[in-house]
This record gives sequence, structure tokens and C-alpha cells, in this order.
Amino acid sequence: MTRLVTVLLGGMLLAALASPALAAHPFLDTLAGTEGGVTIAYGAGPRSEEAARIICKAACETPGLEKNVRIMDAAGFDASHFRFTGTTHVIAVGTLADNAVLQGRNWLPTWWLDRDWYCNDYKYAVPPDKALPYQPTSGFIAAGFGEWKKGEERIGCIEVDRSEYFMEWMVRSRYEEVAGGSIRNGNHPKWWELNKVTSPTYPADFPLRLMVRITGSGGAGVLAAAKAFVENGMLGGVVLAEGANADDGPAMFTLPADRYAAKLPFAPPPGANGYTCIGWLLPSAFEYDGFTHDAGVAPRMMFRVKYKPDFGITNFWTTPHRRASQFEVCVVHLASAEDAQKARANLEATLAGTPGGKEGKITGFNMAASGSTLILESLPEPAGKAILDKFRER
Repeated sequence: MTRLVTVLLGGMLLAALASPALAAHPFLDTLAGTEGGVTIAYGAGPRSEEAARIICKAACETPGLEKNVRIMDAAGFDASHFRFTGTTHVIAVGTLADNAVLQGRNWLPTWWLDRDWYCNDYKYAVPPDKALPYQPTSGFIAAGFGEWKKGEERIGCIEVDRSEYFMEWMVRSRYEEVAGGSIRNGNHPKWWELNKVTSPTYPADFPLRLMVRITGSGGAGVLAAAKAFVENGMLGGVVLAEGANADDGPAMFTLPADRYAAKLPFAPPPGANGYTCIGWLLPSAFEYDGFTHDAGVAPRMMFRVKYKPDFGITNFWTTPHRRASQFEVCVVHLASAEDAQKARANLEATLAGTPGGKEGKITGFNMAASGSTLILESLPEPAGKAILDKFRER
């Protein structure tokens, strides 16, 4: 039996049939049991609203989450929403210029940036005439993927990280309620110094809250990112909307067109021994360069498949962030079976030569070659080898 869920979005009613029998999206399913649910904050652009509707429909079709989805117009975001967004997962949809939630409180994006907004509208913006020569004042940058000139609106970007609002809310609740201080005096301790402090608002076992950024250089890019997230399970990377071109800059900083994919070209194992597949990330040029450096062989294509432990996403290393490589399987396609074997041997030698390798402290990491494909995993045992075997069987 289905259930009708209605939410207000941009003055329009979105009706979605939510079926409790099927998890619509593995990553959204991961968030389903969280107290506070999910807040979807959308920007002012018409494509941002369309993208938010796609995500909202998927959330409303996710069992356990369908009654815990909130919609917020980012134009109305201010300090009064702070505690609200700090206690929920946040999916921020839109461009940096049209979504105040994406602009953050203390943190700006690390891996992508709209330089036009940053150089002209950001409260700490550097005037264009005083900018350094190597810091362009216009265009869109996605670190490790490329730079695009102003006017290119077809570049989408997906990023999952710890919620910046959660991190600051955690400090506020612990410091103001327990220590009796004010977050505004500039002398409060850092959040990591408060990890063992609890408060009525922030109990010790309060789980991590995530920020999902569905953004891009313009409306077309935002919409392409939303579709890749919902329809294809993409949790990180850049999406080229129809008609967009990859940057053709230096290989170490830009990703060539033949290494882009908005869809995983294979079906990963759903999981084993308590670990569940929740999606995948598109590696950047930095990761290609790092693999080539350590393996001595350049890959043709790479994919990072993320798994969730049975205890959930509780810290940075369990977050499907581009810098968090724990609990994942990296699938590397090379030119030949010989290249795959060579890469494996070189990587084993590289690991053995590290301080941890020499002391025998590197555990929970295995790799296997299957034809011209090299598969690397970083899941604790016994899940790691079990999932590695399932990948090899495919």
C-alpha cells in the first residue's frame, strides 16, 4: 500500500507516492533513521527548484525518511534557522551565488568555487584590482577537475561532507550551555576540545550530521548534478551537463573528457558482513596522478565505491567525502592485464616501504587483479576480502 506525501516547495505542491517496500536511494536510506531527518535547502534559480523537487521526491520515497523531510527556501536563511539546520542532515541545492546555505557561516567550499561571487559579493572578497595574478577573478573552479570561464553554466558538482552547521552548533551547545561562555567572544575552545563534553542539547551519543552540496556553475549544471545523485547514486565529483566540455588544462589539475562518467558502468556488490554499498565517487585528477606515481602505470578509468558500516556514518572517515578513503573499494581499469599486475606489484612495494609497512602496521587493505582491472579495498575484515571476492566474481 502506498502513502501520499505532500511538501511545499517554492509555492508549489509536490506530491510523491512513497512506497515503504523499497529503498529508493541507498545513501538517503542511510539517513532515514536519523533524528531530525533531512532539510533540503534550495536556491533562487528555477533549475535549483527543479533539482530540489527531484531530490525531495527521492527522499519521500525512502522508507523511514518520508515523514522527516523539510524544505527550506535558502533565501530566507538566517541565524534563526541555525539550530534547526545544525540538528538535521542538510542537502543544499543551487549555485553558490543563489543559495545562502551553501555560502556557509564560517566555511566556504574547499573543492569548488564560483569566483565571480567570491571576488565580488562575498563579505570578505578581495577587490579584483588587488587580486593576485594566479587567482582568477572570474569563472568556476572544481579542484582536480578544471576551471571554466564565466558564462559556462553546464558544470555540476556533488560533495558530501560533515555539516558545517552541525559542527558549529555542536560547539555552541556544549560551550554555551556547559561552560557558560559566549561563542561570540572569540575565546571559546575548538570543537575537538569539547568532544567529551555533553549538554542537555548535545548528548554524548548524538550522531554526525552531513551536508550534501548539489551545486555547479549554473542552473543546467545543478540539475545535472541532482539527477546524477538521485538516479545514479553519485556522491562526489563533477558532472558535465549536455553540451559542456571538459577543461583541457594541465593533466595534474584537470580531468580529461574520457575520464568523466555520470553513471557507474557496473553494478557493485550490495555489501557483505554488515557493510552496505551507499554510492560512488568520481576520482579527480589528483587521485589519478597519485595512483600513477605510486603504481608506475597510468589508469584509463577509476571509480570509488563507498560502503557504510553497520554502525552508520559516525565520523569523517566513514563519510563518503573525497578525502575520506576508508570503507571503500577503488576500481581501476588499466590498458592490459600486464599493466594491472605491474600496478599491483608496485603498490605492494610502495606500501611495504612506508614506515607503517616496515612495522607491519598496515592492515585492512587488500587488492586483487582481474584481467585489466585492479580492485583495491579498505574495509575492515572480514567484510573487506568478502566484498573484494564479490567484485572479482563480477
